[in-house]
Amino acid sequence: DLIVFFQGTADFAYDASVIYHEYTHAVIGIERLQGVVIDQYGIDSSPGGMNEGLADYFGGTVLDNPSIGKYGIGSVNGGEGRALDIPYQCPNDTHWEVHVHGRVIGSTMWSVREAVGQEIADRIIFDALELFNANTTHQEASELILVEAEEEGTEVAESVRAILLEYGMLDCVRSTP
Repeated sequence: DLIVFFQGTADFAYDASVIYHEYTHAVIGIERLQGVVIDQYGIDSSPGGMNEGLADYFGGTVLDNPSIGKYGIGSVNGGEGRALDIPYQCPNDTHWEVHVHGRVIGSTMWSVREAVGQEIADRIIFDALELFNANTTHQEASELILVEAEEEGTEVAESVRAILLEYGMLDCVRSTP
């Protein structure tokens, strides 16, 4: 029942995108996107990565800014935060560390936002999020996002499907040949 902000070289509580990011974790809650999945390649951190990536997305969309944590996170990683407008794809950009792994869904959802608009994208993503569980994978999340996009009409669904395919989300396998 609390949000704690890092205070080191910079006070993260002064970074609005970090505040919204952390608040989104509270909205996601403890029953969603908290687990790990075991697949044929081992431990998959997709649920935790999606928790981080969606927290980045909602932090950015509230502020209408794809740059997350430039002040706060940037103080500990050389001046940059996380950028939602840089495309990250599955499987090439999947990673064991959840903040890095989160860039896949974060950048995918930002691309959806750019294609269909903030209001529709936020509604699609939030409504799909309500259906996620502790162990939802990228593949399952994408299918749920697509179902919600279909509620917005054929044109929106086709745009969302194309983006999910482009970013590797609909057929996300964590290995490359």
